[in-house]
Amino acid sequence: MISWNGEDAGRIVEHDEGDAIYVVDIIFRLDLQGKGLGSALIGALQQEWAGRGRGGRAMVMSGNIPSLRMWSKAGFAGGIMADQVHFDLRWYPPGHPKHVARR
Repeated sequence: MISWNGEDAGRIVEHDEGDAIYVVDIIFRLDLQGKGLGSALIGALQQEWAGRGRGGRAMVMSGNIPSLRMWSKAGFAGGIMADQVHFDLRWYPPGHPKHVARR
């Protein structure tokens, strides 16, 4: 569960894949969406993952432009179509063997 100002704000589901943490789902209450909470959460998670020498992965529907924008701003890249509907995005911290510097 995700809490904000002492209230339930949403949820996150993760799956540990070894070298990366797969973010299966993030959802916030409608009244909290678009306020930067998702970006703040991703930033905090990236710090946690980097401290453990891990990266992150997310599958995002190709039509979900706000979510694609959020993950891209957080440094997730790849954009490989995992199927006809989803992009497979990945991020690894600097120094990780799979890290790719953004150009």
